[in-house]
Amino acid sequence: QRLRDDLELTKEELTLAREECQLQQEELQAVEQDSKAVIMALEEARAKHREEVNELQIKVKEAEASSSARLGEAAMVASTVKAANEENTKLQDEVEALEQALKNSEQDYQNVIEELEEVNARFDEA
Repeated sequence: QRLRDDLELTKEELTLAREECQLQQEELQAVEQDSKAVIMALEEARAKHREEVNELQIKVKEAEASSSARLGEAAMVASTVKAANEENTKLQDEVEALEQALKNSEQDYQNVIEELEEVNARFDEA
């Protein structure tokens, strides 16, 4: 009788152990599913991050190209301004030279008028 009771007790313990094992297995499966879901979410986030990084790299390259083009344009504008300043300086020098020539011509004209008046005065005296 005692063996039977022990056997019954052992069977009950075994049944309980099986049930506990089954519950642990179910919990393990649930944890495994949760971890798979987390891994999938992380992979999606990583893929999105990679895509954003690639887009940013493209934008940086475009900005660098645009910046380079603008620097080239700025250099051209600076060169044009420099050439215009040089031309302006030459023209100012020419204007100054022409003004001086005009003054000289006016002085020469005035001298000729004075000489002519002197000649006329001598002619009138004679």
